Amino acid sequence: PLASEAAEGRLPDAVLRAVDEGRLPGAVLRAVDEALTARLAEHMLLTMGPRGVLLASASAMPPGSTSSGSAPIGLLGSGTRRRVALDVSELLRGAPGAPPAGVVPPLEVEVESLSVTGGRRLWYRLLRPMASVRDTTGAGDALLAGTARAFAHGWPLEEAVLLGLLCAHLTLFVDGAVAPFLTP
Repeated sequence: PLASEAAEGRLPDAVLRAVDEGRLPGAVLRAVDEALTARLAEHMLLTMGPRGVLLASASAMPPGSTSSGSAPIGLLGSGTRRRVALDVSELLRGAPGAPPAGVVPPLEVEVESLSVTGGRRLWYRLLRPMASVRDTTGAGDALLAGTARAFAHGWPLEEAVLLGLLCAHLTLFVDGAVAPFLTP
């Protein structure tokens, strides 16, 4: 059904409208659930462009720890939300090749723990559309690369997604696919 709706051109408008109204369409959630139930993956990261990211896991994510002193995102109760604001200029201060202060606006995200039976779903909503975006090329790749790197270095998956979102955010304000200061 999801594939046929997409093929008929009905899904994109319905999905965008629902997400703009602050909800994920049942067809999207069912498709994610089907993939996880079929064990195609243990975790899925579904990007929705400027509307955010859905992290879906087949099983409950193990509790992680965070250096921020607040409860880890993985411990959010079902149906609860948490806002996260990252001052990008402050985070990048002193980094070689980083853009000057004020070039990259703050990253503001709301993380919502969705109610599901079995597993876990976290929706990371981007709160501020950016009028000053220069180029979206590479943002999805930067999201996945940043998430994977943080996760591989021991970050809890639900926190690693925030680093991925930060990497994607940084690529929006430079020309080209990757912010030069993100490469070794």
